[in-house]
Amino acid sequence: MAEFNLEKFKTHYILPPAHYRESERLDGLRLTVLDEAFQSIRDRAGMPRDGELCIRNVSVPVRIRLNNSDQSIVASWSSAVTDNLVRTIRSSVSDGFIFYYSRRHALFDFVVAVSRENYQRSWAWQLIGIMRSKPSSDGDALIQMVEALCREPELIVPALQVLAASGDLPRLARRLSGAQWIELAEAAESTVEVTVAPRAHAQPASPRTFQRALRVLRRSRVLAAVVSSSTITGAGESVRRAIAALAVLEVEPALLRNEAAGELLEVVSASFTLNDSQSLPSTTQPDLAGERRADLAGERRGDEPRDEVSVAATEVARKADLETQVSRRGKDARGARQSALQRNFETEASKQDKERQWGEFDETPGHDQKQEPFESAKAHLGGAFDDALEVLDEPSSWLESLGDRQTEITEGNEVVVPRRNAFTQFGGVLFLINLLAALKLPDEILNDEALGARPLGWTLHALALELIPANEDDAAVLAFAGLLPDAKPPSQQEPPKTEIESASLARFHRRIVDRLCEVIDYEHKSVGELIQFVCCRRAQIVSDPAWIEIKFSLDEVATEIRRAGLDLDPGYVSWLGVVFRFVYE
Repeated sequence: MAEFNLEKFKTHYILPPAHYRESERLDGLRLTVLDEAFQSIRDRAGMPRDGELCIRNVSVPVRIRLNNSDQSIVASWSSAVTDNLVRTIRSSVSDGFIFYYSRRHALFDFVVAVSRENYQRSWAWQLIGIMRSKPSSDGDALIQMVEALCREPELIVPALQVLAASGDLPRLARRLSGAQWIELAEAAESTVEVTVAPRAHAQPASPRTFQRALRVLRRSRVLAAVVSSSTITGAGESVRRAIAALAVLEVEPALLRNEAAGELLEVVSASFTLNDSQSLPSTTQPDLAGERRADLAGERRGDEPRDEVSVAATEVARKADLETQVSRRGKDARGARQSALQRNFETEASKQDKERQWGEFDETPGHDQKQEPFESAKAHLGGAFDDALEVLDEPSSWLESLGDRQTEITEGNEVVVPRRNAFTQFGGVLFLINLLAALKLPDEILNDEALGARPLGWTLHALALELIPANEDDAAVLAFAGLLPDAKPPSQQEPPKTEIESASLARFHRRIVDRLCEVIDYEHKSVGELIQFVCCRRAQIVSDPAWIEIKFSLDEVATEIRRAGLDLDPGYVSWLGVVFRFVYE
């Protein structure tokens, strides 16, 4: 159900003296007028049924016959209000209204606007309840932003991801105080439902911990953006740990549920000091053959895991430097366009020149002043270098994506829209999220000798493909791993599974199927038919960062599934950092 918020709605009546008392009658009809008007607005303007329409004020002249019935007056009055607002909405030129498809959308817009110091929509955020009042200063805006995020801690990391994608996180990171970073991290950590205890310093970090730290350093866009802002330089240990916790929650929140979470945060936060020519804490130098996956075993035996973390940390700094350069080029491009508009001189040649400027930068992202330490690390590791940076060694695609987001989001005063939609024939596989929670499989997977070295998302993605005959980029399969429909499949970011991992996957697959047979009261002839009955259901996947909604037709309702409780909303799934919700419509 859509929610409509009005900041102001006043009525001024021009009545004959003999009918002054009719104003009381008309006042009593106002709420009914608004209810009918907004129902018509939603249908005629084609707005989604779930969302919030904020209207600053309404000015609608209307002539009413007082001798008509209340029903007739409401009809004519609401029709006039509807016509006026629909024209306003469709014109797209008024700043007196704004539509958010969810409260999350409004919060993301608020955070991006604070990063840009643009508070034109503060009246809408106050209506929704995100902001207390129009900020009196930049510091006040930051305080209100942190307060709003801490009230909804499951949205802290997604908001940072939106900022990183739009290129606005570095400028915000520079303005946040150390205490505010710590406050955000503590609130975000509360969503994992466990307390991360600091480890004893005398205890050396395990090879698996270094492997996980390496994965966080490689894949965290939030960390790269924060590094580019120089926020970490000179920051205290508690601030570095806070940023490390946010990076882990972004890449793989389930890792904070693991017993080794404390040492993981220490290794990640310690890696920040590498940019200041410091080194990681001393550890033993184990043989990694038993801990590495098939693609690394045999080629990487005996390599020091902290050397890999050192290289990854250096690469994060290099990537952060590239992001800063992209952002700077984006600002230069926008300034050039504004000057061209003022001179009323925008030729096709100038457009081609701008496109060529971006293209040249995308083709040669490595030619910058950070290349020297990068080459030094390459020489130090020798032939193992390419394997250590297999994920990061895709700068072209990364820069192209970043460039697209810069030009798409950061220009003008548009509302950022991170929502992604897709359709799938296997929406029912997401019912099994409830089974995973009941069996406590995520924690078992993290501690599994074979699969514990993999990202949890990769394992869940592989399990979904074991259960259903879907493509690796199917929206339901990606959602099963906590990913948006346009995300890169985990199977494309990791080496192929080994025989040992296949055996572990088969074991977890069997446990899921056995539990499904226990809870579903269905006269199936085979296990395959049962899985097909549950999983093969057409659905629409509607997703934001940290929110996945699975929409089924009412025709897909099944009493067996309802009785088993499989389609109960899982809510916030802490080991994926995502809210799941099932909808029938």
